[in-house]
Amino acid sequence: MDVCKPAAIDTGDQLTQIRFQEFQLAPRLLVFAPNDQVYFLCDEASYTEDGPEVYEPRYASDRLRVSKEKAEFTFSLKRRIRGHLPHTNYRWALSKYARLNITKNEDILDALSGVMKRIGVGECFQGLPVDYLDHALFWQGSRLKRRQEFPSWTWAGWSGGLTYVSEELDYVHLYGDAERYPNGEHRQWVHEASEMELMQLYLKHATWIVYYVWDNQNTGHEPRWLRGGRPTDGVSSATEAHEARFPGLPCKTLPSKSYRHSFDQTPLVIRTKVTLLHFWTVSAYYEVRHNTLGTGGEMLDSESNPVGSCDFDRKPNSEDMEAPRSCHEFIVIYEEGDLSYERWRSSSYIPSKKYRVIMIEWNGDIAERIGSGYLQREGVFKSCRRPMKWKEIVLG
Repeated sequence: MDVCKPAAIDTGDQLTQIRFQEFQLAPRLLVFAPNDQVYFLCDEASYTEDGPEVYEPRYASDRLRVSKEKAEFTFSLKRRIRGHLPHTNYRWALSKYARLNITKNEDILDALSGVMKRIGVGECFQGLPVDYLDHALFWQGSRLKRRQEFPSWTWAGWSGGLTYVSEELDYVHLYGDAERYPNGEHRQWVHEASEMELMQLYLKHATWIVYYVWDNQNTGHEPRWLRGGRPTDGVSSATEAHEARFPGLPCKTLPSKSYRHSFDQTPLVIRTKVTLLHFWTVSAYYEVRHNTLGTGGEMLDSESNPVGSCDFDRKPNSEDMEAPRSCHEFIVIYEEGDLSYERWRSSSYIPSKKYRVIMIEWNGDIAERIGSGYLQREGVFKSCRRPMKWKEIVLG
């Protein structure tokens, strides 16, 4: 598209039918709105055919909202992508894009690639930012439909309304809350730090998983290393942190030969299409007391005490969902944290009160994500069926 010519958009149709990437990245737009006005938008301003647009958007990130027949419903037409807020940009892009109807499922990542490059999150793998992969795994939705062309652990593997879990990073912190941050130096740093710096501080004590990948880029039938949240084996600080988190558990992180053999035996035509996430972490079982909607529920430990909650991506296959409770396997992905002064200054491990967990079902040697939630720290030691264990996971 010639950058000197505006793209024309007719909002009389559903906005979900608009080509998301072209719409968001076009430097100039003509919008034929349902209030019978024509709007011109660029990166600096917006105008109607009657003159400058005077509507003040509810959120600073909204470029324009247009009322339809004086109803309260408004069209959120264009987003200013701010380079210093890559995480916020990513949350927004996912929440909007995941609701679009894609003609060909296999195009879903390609159709978002331009926006992903623009929003500044860096390298992505299967639609998830690699720099904070642990955190990015925690999108949520309900009554979703599987896209079999993509793995279950990425949002691209599902269609329907999705939200991105990020309440741990409250962006009001950017303004330097004096009560929350009594130390002046720390408060100033929080106020001036970039969003990615805040994310890295948040993840400083939260991750331990080393991720490997099986996909069509593998050579020699070996998994390739994607990213390690935890330092290399043998580092004393990592060993001490692991012992503090999960006392008495081993700390193996390298893929075992048994899974390499399993992948090697997979037919080539299938192997070239699979993308598996391979790692070690803690596995535990909990009963789920279903909510009235059947979209998730309260997690109960071995003593039937509530220790967390979860949301189903889809209904589990292995249990009778008409029953008021069902028992499921959960794997621990990372700790929830905060931006405290202690975490900012400390080089040693500081425990958190909660873990983020993924609910899984196994199909042979490969597990599939079917839900996600959070688990209270003390709950990990009260697993149902069997004690918690350090387990090798291959997630497809």
